[in-house]
Amino acid sequence: MLLESEPSTGVAMYAAGIDIGSVSINCIVLNDERGIVYEFPYRRHFGRVVPKVIELFSELYERFPPEAIGTVAMTGNHGKILAQRLGIPYEYDSVTQVLGVLHLVPDAASIITMGG
Repeated sequence: MLLESEPSTGVAMYAAGIDIGSVSINCIVLNDERGIVYEFPYRRHFGRVVPKVIELFSELYERFPPEAIGTVAMTGNHGKILAQRLGIPYEYDSVTQVLGVLHLVPDAASIITMGG
């Protein structure tokens, strides 16, 4: 399992992955069984990265109680800097793309990616 439910509260635990690339910000939320429970709509940040991240966190915590989010991790070229500032995990885009594709399509033979 990716995450476990919190035994004391019974609240399901979720993991949020945030991609902050050169032109856009995206977020996906997984449940404790690695199922996708929400995909935030694609949005461009137009260079206003921090305000868009604040907006995304606000929406995330409106949709999911803060105590239910067990993990938040970032990827993307802007994600690295913000992850360091916030003290949260960061992973390289290529790693997250491979892991994501293999999770969704285990027998995938090729992955083609294109950034901003």
